[in-house]
Amino acid sequence: MATFSDSDLVYIDPNNRTVIGPVEWLPSGKAKAMPIPERKGDSDAAEGTKEKEQEKEKGHRKRRSNRKQYYPWCSYRTARRVYRVEGKEKEPERSRPLEEAMQKAVAQPYWD
Repeated sequence: MATFSDSDLVYIDPNNRTVIGPVEWLPSGKAKAMPIPERKGDSDAAEGTKEKEQEKEKGHRKRRSNRKQYYPWCSYRTARRVYRVEGKEKEPERSRPLEEAMQKAVAQPYWD
């Protein structure tokens, strides 16, 4: 697997939580859209034919969006945080004991 720095822009597969590759650019300066390939041979395909036959008998068709989908792209740092690429763990919660927090709140009204 290629290594990327935090500032590199990459395409992400959110379902598999993997990096597809670096972002490609058009001559106009915009990012090139990378379409998600259509899955062929899904288990839904066999069920779909049965559903189509039943719908034809009923006289109406199920509407389905034929909209093309694209891989999202972002910086590698964002991909690690948002899409959990590399199995990154959740950010640890910062907690303080109540006594320590009260003492600091009395001494300083605004603190981290």
